[in-house]
Amino acid sequence: MSQGSRLQVLKSINSKSYYLTLFFSIVFALCIAALASPLSDFLHYWIHILWQWAQPFISISSEELIYTGVLLVGIYVAYKKIEQHGSVFMRLRHLEELGQKTRQPKVIIMICSPLDSSNMKLIMQRNGQFGYYLKYNDKESQINFKGELEQDINLIDEYFKTEKGYINWQQTLRGLNGQTDNLEKIILVHSQEMEIKTHGGRDIDRLKAWLESYNQDTKTQFNVKAHDTPVNKDSIKEYYRAFDKIIQTESQNYDERDIVLNITGGQIPASVAGSLATLHNNVIMQYINNAGHCNTYEMTLKEQHTPST
Repeated sequence: MSQGSRLQVLKSINSKSYYLTLFFSIVFALCIAALASPLSDFLHYWIHILWQWAQPFISISSEELIYTGVLLVGIYVAYKKIEQHGSVFMRLRHLEELGQKTRQPKVIIMICSPLDSSNMKLIMQRNGQFGYYLKYNDKESQINFKGELEQDINLIDEYFKTEKGYINWQQTLRGLNGQTDNLEKIILVHSQEMEIKTHGGRDIDRLKAWLESYNQDTKTQFNVKAHDTPVNKDSIKEYYRAFDKIIQTESQNYDERDIVLNITGGQIPASVAGSLATLHNNVIMQYINNAGHCNTYEMTLKEQHTPST
Protein backbone atom coordinates (compact mmCIF):
# COMPACT_ATOMS: atom_id res chain seq x y z
CA MET A 1 0.00 0.00 0.00
CA SER A 2 1.41 3.39 -0.99
CA GLN A 3 1.89 6.18 1.53
CA GLY A 4 -0.93 8.15 -0.10
CA SER A 5 -3.27 5.20 0.34
CA ARG A 6 -2.27 4.86 4.00
CA LEU A 7 -3.07 8.51 4.62
CA GLN A 8 -6.41 8.17 2.84
CA VAL A 9 -7.28 5.27 5.13
CA LEU A 10 -6.52 7.38 8.18
CA LYS A 11 -8.61 10.23 6.81
CA SER A 12 -11.56 7.93 6.17
CA ILE A 13 -11.43 6.75 9.78
CA ASN A 14 -11.69 10.36 10.87
CA SER A 15 -15.03 10.70 9.08
CA LYS A 16 -18.32 10.15 10.86
CA SER A 17 -19.37 8.00 7.90
CA TYR A 18 -17.06 5.34 9.33
CA TYR A 19 -19.79 4.39 11.81
CA LEU A 20 -22.44 4.23 9.11
CA THR A 21 -20.30 2.11 6.80
CA LEU A 22 -19.42 -0.32 9.57
CA PHE A 23 -22.99 -0.54 10.87
CA PHE A 24 -24.63 -1.03 7.47
CA SER A 25 -22.15 -3.78 6.63
CA ILE A 26 -23.11 -5.62 9.81
CA VAL A 27 -26.83 -5.01 9.21
CA PHE A 28 -26.61 -6.35 5.68
CA ALA A 29 -24.90 -9.52 6.90
CA LEU A 30 -27.53 -9.98 9.60
CA CYS A 31 -30.34 -9.53 7.09
CA ILE A 32 -28.90 -12.23 4.85
CA ALA A 33 -28.49 -14.52 7.85
CA ALA A 34 -32.04 -13.83 9.04
CA LEU A 35 -33.62 -14.63 5.70
CA ALA A 36 -31.68 -17.89 5.53
CA SER A 37 -32.48 -18.98 9.08
CA PRO A 38 -35.25 -21.43 9.99
CA LEU A 39 -36.43 -18.88 12.57
CA SER A 40 -37.22 -16.53 9.70
CA ASP A 41 -40.22 -18.72 8.79
CA PHE A 42 -42.02 -17.57 11.93
CA LEU A 43 -41.15 -13.94 11.19
CA HIS A 44 -42.22 -14.23 7.57
CA TYR A 45 -45.58 -15.72 8.56
CA TRP A 46 -46.65 -12.75 10.66
CA ILE A 47 -45.18 -10.21 8.24
CA HIS A 48 -47.15 -11.92 5.46
CA ILE A 49 -50.42 -11.59 7.48
CA LEU A 50 -49.77 -7.90 8.06
CA TRP A 51 -48.72 -7.46 4.47
CA GLN A 52 -52.02 -8.77 3.15
CA TRP A 53 -53.70 -5.88 4.93
CA ALA A 54 -51.15 -3.21 3.92
CA GLN A 55 -50.44 -4.35 0.35
CA PRO A 56 -53.10 -2.20 -1.33
CA PHE A 57 -51.37 0.90 0.05
CA ILE A 58 -47.66 0.01 -0.55
CA SER A 59 -46.18 -1.23 -3.82
CA ILE A 60 -43.09 -3.14 -2.53
CA SER A 61 -42.58 -6.78 -1.55
CA SER A 62 -42.47 -8.04 2.04
CA GLU A 63 -38.73 -8.79 1.75
CA GLU A 64 -38.05 -5.22 0.63
CA LEU A 65 -40.12 -3.97 3.56
CA ILE A 66 -37.97 -5.98 5.99
CA TYR A 67 -34.74 -4.51 4.62
CA THR A 68 -36.16 -1.00 4.57
CA GLY A 69 -37.27 -1.24 8.18
CA VAL A 70 -33.99 -2.68 9.40
CA LEU A 71 -31.94 -0.05 7.53
CA LEU A 72 -34.03 2.80 8.92
CA VAL A 73 -33.48 1.48 12.42
CA GLY A 74 -29.78 1.17 11.62
CA ILE A 75 -29.57 4.78 10.46
CA TYR A 76 -31.18 5.94 13.68
CA VAL A 77 -28.86 3.85 15.88
CA ALA A 78 -25.78 5.02 13.95
CA TYR A 79 -26.86 8.65 14.29
CA LYS A 80 -27.35 8.29 18.05
CA LYS A 81 -23.95 6.61 18.39
CA ILE A 82 -22.24 9.45 16.54
CA GLU A 83 -24.12 11.96 18.67
CA GLN A 84 -22.99 10.15 21.82
CA HIS A 85 -19.32 9.50 21.03
CA GLY A 86 -18.39 12.12 18.45
CA SER A 87 -16.02 11.50 15.59
CA VAL A 88 -13.20 8.97 15.46
CA PHE A 89 -9.61 9.66 14.46
CA MET A 90 -6.27 7.95 14.71
CA ARG A 91 -3.62 9.53 16.86
CA LEU A 92 -0.29 8.58 18.34
CA ARG A 93 -1.21 7.09 21.69
CA HIS A 94 1.82 5.06 22.58
CA LEU A 95 5.55 5.60 22.10
CA GLU A 96 7.46 2.74 23.63
CA GLU A 97 11.13 3.26 24.40
CA LEU A 98 12.82 -0.09 23.92
CA GLY A 99 16.07 1.18 25.42
CA GLN A 100 19.13 -0.61 24.15
CA LYS A 101 18.89 -2.61 20.95
CA THR A 102 16.45 -5.45 21.54
CA ARG A 103 15.99 -6.92 18.07
CA GLN A 104 18.47 -7.87 15.40
CA PRO A 105 17.34 -6.09 12.21
CA LYS A 106 17.81 -7.36 8.67
CA VAL A 107 17.79 -3.90 7.09
CA ILE A 108 19.13 -0.64 8.53
CA ILE A 109 18.38 2.68 6.87
CA MET A 110 20.93 5.31 7.87
CA ILE A 111 21.21 9.07 7.39
CA CYS A 112 24.66 10.27 6.42
CA SER A 113 26.33 13.60 5.74
CA PRO A 114 29.82 14.73 4.64
CA LEU A 115 32.65 13.86 7.00
CA ASP A 116 34.11 17.38 6.91
CA SER A 117 32.66 20.55 5.39
CA SER A 118 36.16 21.78 4.53
CA ASN A 119 36.86 18.60 2.55
CA MET A 120 40.23 18.29 4.27
CA LYS A 121 39.64 15.48 6.77
CA LEU A 122 39.22 12.07 5.22
CA ILE A 123 38.58 8.45 6.08
CA MET A 124 40.08 6.40 3.29
CA GLN A 125 41.95 3.20 2.54
CA ARG A 126 45.68 3.10 1.93
CA ASN A 127 47.76 -0.04 1.64
CA GLY A 128 44.75 -2.16 2.53
CA GLN A 129 43.95 -0.34 5.77
CA PHE A 130 41.43 2.40 6.52
CA GLY A 131 42.62 5.43 8.44
CA TYR A 132 41.59 8.91 9.50
CA TYR A 133 43.64 11.62 7.78
CA LEU A 134 43.63 15.35 8.50
CA LYS A 135 44.85 16.09 4.96
CA TYR A 136 44.75 14.07 1.76
CA ASN A 137 48.52 14.27 1.28
CA ASP A 138 49.35 13.20 4.84
CA LYS A 139 51.63 10.18 4.83
CA GLU A 140 50.51 8.99 8.23
CA SER A 141 46.95 8.61 9.47
CA GLN A 142 45.84 9.95 12.83
CA ILE A 143 43.83 6.80 13.54
CA ASN A 144 44.50 3.36 12.09
CA PHE A 145 41.22 1.46 12.09
CA LYS A 146 41.27 -2.24 12.98
CA GLY A 147 38.11 -3.37 11.17
CA GLU A 148 36.27 -4.23 14.39
CA LEU A 149 33.28 -2.04 15.23
CA GLU A 150 33.56 -1.65 18.99
CA GLN A 151 37.33 -1.37 18.92
CA ASP A 152 37.27 1.36 16.27
CA ILE A 153 34.56 3.28 18.13
CA ASN A 154 36.83 3.28 21.18
CA LEU A 155 39.85 4.35 19.10
CA ILE A 156 37.92 7.43 17.95
CA ASP A 157 36.88 8.20 21.53
CA GLU A 158 40.48 7.97 22.72
CA TYR A 159 41.77 10.22 19.94
CA PHE A 160 39.34 13.04 20.67
CA LYS A 161 40.07 13.04 24.37
CA THR A 162 43.15 15.09 23.48
CA GLU A 163 42.16 16.56 20.10
CA LYS A 164 39.43 19.00 19.18
CA GLY A 165 36.56 18.01 16.96
CA TYR A 166 34.75 14.75 16.25
CA ILE A 167 34.04 12.26 13.48
CA ASN A 168 30.34 12.32 12.66
CA TRP A 169 30.60 8.94 10.92
CA GLN A 170 31.37 7.44 14.33
CA GLN A 171 27.61 7.56 15.01
CA THR A 172 27.13 5.31 12.00
CA LEU A 173 29.44 2.72 13.56
CA ARG A 174 27.56 3.00 16.85
CA GLY A 175 24.30 2.38 15.04
CA LEU A 176 25.70 -0.86 13.61
CA ASN A 177 27.52 -2.08 16.69
CA GLY A 178 25.70 -5.06 18.18
CA GLN A 179 23.12 -5.18 15.38
CA THR A 180 24.84 -7.21 12.71
CA ASP A 181 23.88 -10.79 13.66
CA ASN A 182 21.08 -10.94 11.08
CA LEU A 183 21.95 -7.85 9.07
CA GLU A 184 21.65 -8.25 5.31
CA LYS A 185 21.49 -4.70 4.02
CA ILE A 186 22.54 -1.16 4.92
CA ILE A 187 20.91 1.63 2.91
CA LEU A 188 22.48 5.07 3.12
CA VAL A 189 20.32 8.15 2.56
CA HIS A 190 22.86 10.84 1.78
CA SER A 191 22.83 14.55 1.05
CA GLN A 192 23.79 16.07 -2.29
CA GLU A 193 27.06 17.33 -0.81
CA MET A 194 28.32 13.74 -0.52
CA GLU A 195 28.17 13.44 -4.32
CA ILE A 196 30.81 16.15 -4.81
CA LYS A 197 34.16 14.74 -5.87
CA THR A 198 37.08 15.69 -3.63
CA HIS A 199 40.60 14.26 -3.71
CA GLY A 200 39.69 11.85 -6.48
CA GLY A 201 36.54 10.44 -4.94
CA ARG A 202 33.17 11.05 -3.30
CA ASP A 203 32.35 10.91 0.41
CA ILE A 204 29.46 8.52 -0.23
CA ASP A 205 31.83 6.04 -1.91
CA ARG A 206 34.39 6.32 0.88
CA LEU A 207 31.72 5.74 3.53
CA LYS A 208 30.32 2.71 1.68
CA ALA A 209 33.78 1.16 1.36
CA TRP A 210 34.57 1.82 5.04
CA LEU A 211 31.34 0.19 6.24
CA GLU A 212 31.83 -2.79 3.92
CA SER A 213 35.21 -3.40 5.54
CA TYR A 214 33.39 -4.43 8.75
CA ASN A 215 31.92 -7.49 7.08
CA GLN A 216 34.90 -9.42 8.48
CA ASP A 217 33.69 -8.53 11.99
CA THR A 218 30.11 -9.77 11.55
CA LYS A 219 28.32 -13.12 11.60
CA THR A 220 26.59 -12.43 8.29
CA GLN A 221 27.74 -10.66 5.15
CA PHE A 222 25.77 -7.48 4.57
CA ASN A 223 25.46 -5.33 1.49
CA VAL A 224 25.94 -1.55 1.64
CA LYS A 225 24.16 0.61 -0.92
CA ALA A 226 23.34 4.28 -1.32
CA HIS A 227 19.81 5.45 -2.05
CA ASP A 228 19.45 6.11 -5.77
CA THR A 229 18.74 9.84 -5.33
CA PRO A 230 20.75 12.16 -3.04
CA VAL A 231 18.56 14.60 -1.12
CA ASN A 232 18.60 18.27 -0.26
CA LYS A 233 19.92 18.40 3.31
CA ASP A 234 17.41 21.15 4.19
CA SER A 235 14.30 19.45 2.78
CA ILE A 236 12.10 17.43 5.13
CA LYS A 237 9.94 16.51 2.14
CA GLU A 238 12.81 14.99 0.14
CA TYR A 239 14.07 12.99 3.10
CA TYR A 240 10.56 11.77 3.91
CA ARG A 241 9.95 10.64 0.34
CA ALA A 242 13.30 8.83 0.28
CA PHE A 243 12.62 6.99 3.56
CA ASP A 244 9.08 6.06 2.58
CA LYS A 245 10.17 4.79 -0.85
CA ILE A 246 12.87 2.63 0.72
CA ILE A 247 10.48 1.22 3.33
CA GLN A 248 7.83 0.40 0.72
CA THR A 249 10.43 -1.32 -1.46
CA GLU A 250 12.14 -3.29 1.30
CA SER A 251 8.86 -4.34 2.95
CA GLN A 252 8.13 -6.43 -0.14
CA ASN A 253 10.95 -8.76 0.93
CA TYR A 254 11.22 -8.12 4.68
CA ASP A 255 8.84 -7.78 7.60
CA GLU A 256 8.65 -4.08 8.50
CA ARG A 257 9.57 -4.95 12.10
CA ASP A 258 12.92 -6.21 10.74
CA ILE A 259 13.71 -2.75 9.36
CA VAL A 260 15.38 -0.07 11.50
CA LEU A 261 15.57 3.60 10.54
CA ASN A 262 18.45 5.35 12.28
CA ILE A 263 17.64 9.06 12.47
CA THR A 264 21.14 10.02 13.69
CA GLY A 265 23.85 11.32 11.39
CA GLY A 266 22.14 14.19 9.62
CA GLN A 267 20.71 17.60 10.34
CA ILE A 268 17.32 18.35 11.89
CA PRO A 269 15.26 18.01 8.65
CA ALA A 270 16.54 14.45 8.20
CA SER A 271 15.68 13.47 11.78
CA VAL A 272 12.20 15.00 11.56
CA ALA A 273 11.49 13.22 8.28
CA GLY A 274 12.76 9.93 9.71
CA SER A 275 10.45 10.24 12.72
CA LEU A 276 7.46 10.87 10.45
CA ALA A 277 8.33 7.93 8.22
CA THR A 278 8.42 5.52 11.15
CA LEU A 279 5.07 6.85 12.42
CA HIS A 280 3.20 5.84 9.26
CA ASN A 281 5.11 2.60 8.78
CA ASN A 282 5.80 -0.26 11.17
CA VAL A 283 9.57 0.12 11.24
CA ILE A 284 11.67 0.72 14.36
CA MET A 285 13.20 4.14 14.97
CA GLN A 286 16.73 4.33 16.36
CA TYR A 287 18.61 7.28 17.81
CA ILE A 288 22.21 7.57 19.05
CA ASN A 289 22.80 10.40 21.51
CA ASN A 290 26.03 12.39 21.92
CA ALA A 291 27.18 10.08 24.71
CA GLY A 292 26.98 7.14 22.32
CA HIS A 293 23.94 5.48 23.87
CA CYS A 294 21.68 3.73 21.37
CA ASN A 295 17.93 3.90 21.92
CA THR A 296 15.17 2.35 19.86
CA TYR A 297 11.54 3.37 19.75
CA GLU A 298 8.36 1.68 18.62
CA MET A 299 5.36 3.86 17.80
CA THR A 300 1.80 2.55 17.61
CA LEU A 301 -1.45 4.17 16.54
CA LYS A 302 -4.60 3.68 18.56
CA GLU A 303 -8.20 4.72 18.03
CA GLN A 304 -9.26 7.76 20.02
CA HIS A 305 -12.78 9.16 20.40
CA THR A 306 -13.38 12.87 20.62
CA PRO A 307 -16.52 14.09 22.37
CA SER A 308 -19.03 15.80 20.15
CA THR A 309 -19.66 19.47 20.68
